Amino acid sequence: MFERLENFLRAGNFPPPPECYTPGTPLALYHFTAGELPEEPGAALLVFEDGMIHLYGLMHDSEHFSNAEQDNQQLWQLGDAFELMFRCAGDEDYHEFQTSPDGIRLQLHIKDYRTFRALPFEEKLCSCGLTVKNHYDPERQLWFSEMLIPFEGIGLTPETVKGSSFVIVRQNHFRNRDREITASSVFPETVHLPHLWPRIV
Repeated sequence: MFERLENFLRAGNFPPPPECYTPGTPLALYHFTAGELPEEPGAALLVFEDGMIHLYGLMHDSEHFSNAEQDNQQLWQLGDAFELMFRCAGDEDYHEFQTSPDGIRLQLHIKDYRTFRALPFEEKLCSCGLTVKNHYDPERQLWFSEMLIPFEGIGLTPETVKGSSFVIVRQNHFRNRDREITASSVFPETVHLPHLWPRIV
């Protein structure tokens, strides 16, 4: 899958964010509100195999770091982070998964996107069986990331993959300037709008 993403990034002919998604299709990551390509491009794709969600990401990253020290910290504020938000077909709630470059994990259960910011962070923590594999190539300044999430951890079944929806997000931090947030879809203000996420077909 990483070879597919490398070829996709190298070609540089990125399609716009899709309204529907066919598993295995590479997605470019755009500025999450402006819709522009970032300074350091990234790409990702999802596949569903053997009862697992597989998220693959490949991102240019010149300043590869995170200050996170343990699981379930607020990774998006502490440095580079790669994220998946996933909503099973027919559900109102959704899950959010994040990894830092060195494999620290964050797992959240969002019961209502309208009110989730009012809930204490600790009330959203969950354990769904997320595992991560990360590798950084310093010569090419590329971050390779894979997340694996068991279907049973979020109540997904082979029958409900179709119709589920998602967004992939990347938090690209720099030491001396503002972070750059990119996503597989473009939004009016926040990525936490599951009704705007593409559905899997």
